[in-house]
Amino acid sequence: MKKYLALIMLLALSVGWWSVSAQTQIAVLVKVGQPGLDILRSGTQDWVAVTMESVVGSGDRLRTNGNGQAEITLFDGSALIALKPNTELSINRMERTEQGYLISFGLLNGHIHQTLIPVPETYVGYEFSTPTTTVVTAGGVFDLWLDANQNTSVLAADGAVYVGTQRTQLVANEGIRASADGAQSEIIAARTAAQLSASIDGVPARFVTDADVQLNIRQGPNARTELLGTILPSEVTRVMGVSEDGRWYRVRNGRGHGWVSRSAFEVELDAQNLVAYPADHIERQVVAEAAPTNSPATAQTVANTAQMGSAVMQTFSRDEIEVIALINEWRIGVGLWPLKPNSILRDMAYAQGRYLLTLAQLPDDLHIDSKGRNPRERALDPAFKWPHYLGSDRMAIGENIYIGNNVRGAINYWQNSPIHRQATESNGYREVGVAVLPHPLGHIYVVVFGSRPNVLPILLDPTSGTLYVSSEAYRFASPGDWVSSVSSLQFIPNVLSPVDNSAWLPWARSTSRPPMEAFTVAYQGDANKLVMVNFDPASDVAWLPANLPNAAGEVAVSANAQAAPAPTATPALLAIPQMSTTRTGGEAAQPAFPTAQPTSASLFATRTPTAP
Repeated sequence: MKKYLALIMLLALSVGWWSVSAQTQIAVLVKVGQPGLDILRSGTQDWVAVTMESVVGSGDRLRTNGNGQAEITLFDGSALIALKPNTELSINRMERTEQGYLISFGLLNGHIHQTLIPVPETYVGYEFSTPTTTVVTAGGVFDLWLDANQNTSVLAADGAVYVGTQRTQLVANEGIRASADGAQSEIIAARTAAQLSASIDGVPARFVTDADVQLNIRQGPNARTELLGTILPSEVTRVMGVSEDGRWYRVRNGRGHGWVSRSAFEVELDAQNLVAYPADHIERQVVAEAAPTNSPATAQTVANTAQMGSAVMQTFSRDEIEVIALINEWRIGVGLWPLKPNSILRDMAYAQGRYLLTLAQLPDDLHIDSKGRNPRERALDPAFKWPHYLGSDRMAIGENIYIGNNVRGAINYWQNSPIHRQATESNGYREVGVAVLPHPLGHIYVVVFGSRPNVLPILLDPTSGTLYVSSEAYRFASPGDWVSSVSSLQFIPNVLSPVDNSAWLPWARSTSRPPMEAFTVAYQGDANKLVMVNFDPASDVAWLPANLPNAAGEVAVSANAQAAPAPTATPALLAIPQMSTTRTGGEAAQPAFPTAQPTSASLFATRTPTAP
């Protein structure tokens, strides 16, 4: 480690070494931008005014008044945390460990703005906690607000940040809100706080009509999308978005959202801050945040792992999960790792499936969308931003499509088609998204396969206790800033735990689950590159036919599944996903063809409520 990384700043309050982890407590400098900053030192009871600058460390609290502004500086100015007026911030942890730096703040009130540039050749983990959520990152530019109602809003401007217990990823121009009751909004495309607020809280609206009618609520700003229900015009008092053509408004629909047409009505509202959504936007179900699981594992915990995973995967329907389970069973049977469900790949699958439903007759190439794009080109769309390796022509993306009676028919067809079997059995893929849509001939099944650099999922089969680990085997993965040709691995308590050079195990596709509820896998590959990937029992489930919950929500557990003993190490403070900072990229798609063609009959059932 270079000398300029040895200290986080020129100033240090104290140094303490603890056990074998050799942690060092450090301190940084806070500078006053506008007068009105007070500090409450650790272990004291009186706030002290600061006029220019001061040294602060773990346990200190800072607050600004209605005019005050201040800035915490780390790493010679490459990391800045700016406190806006009427803000209170606690410094929870500022430590240097053998693995890197751990910086943790608590936002108690107000607004902070972070510019966190990754430090070369070392790991820096940042955590920002509020009473309602936690944000972690290894670098990025973002704003964080905590309002008087204890709602936490996050708006990213650059890099990648991860929000909540499920580590929801935000990239540039995306925001999210966690409410006081723990519910988390969907990801909002927004550039400003006003846009984020308008998309979540809505702006006042009033539908002006004398007609006794109801409005249809649809899944997207298009009359061909699924009908979700109806609503009286008088019930629409706020709108949360507008279509790009201005003909549809986004409204609240239960816990989620839907779209109503304004074609027959005059709408009174101020739409200045409404986010414009494309015509092919489709609403997806909002998934509630799951509470952290910190208690020691028991046999019941192992038995319920699939059920916890099911709660996390509410975005996926039973039909979609069944397709994933059968594909995973197929892959394991040929010596590969199972695939982890990914909501972005699912969105790609549904976008193509819904486009195919708009056609009176299906085209020769089912993989080309309305804009003439193949799966790789679709993956580059701003709606998906799938990560690539060394250029947009090096993206791990593949697609299978089938139209027929049932999922077993789809699997049988793909298994007997060399080109579809090649896509399904590719060791270059680690994640998957599925769309299942009703069709006159049965269903349209769209499967999109993908991989992202340095995203190496770890999945547990709770019925057998088998842990499946993946590897980087994509053909364009070398060379690059990611691990490739994985040769060995080891299990450690968390991402900041030391790696034991004498404890490396040869890489194998499957192994037994280590005796920890949550843990991290360290992968070692070519040129001694390292990647650390966290395992979360609430979401990292290998979906297989044997472990799908039955109608009662029960999951079978094999006699071989062992209860995991209590963790032997402190859980990780920062579980930062090993993801690229953007979501962009795709590999050439595998062509697929249906076994039968639809008739010229309409692909849509007739709907008759008043408005589109």
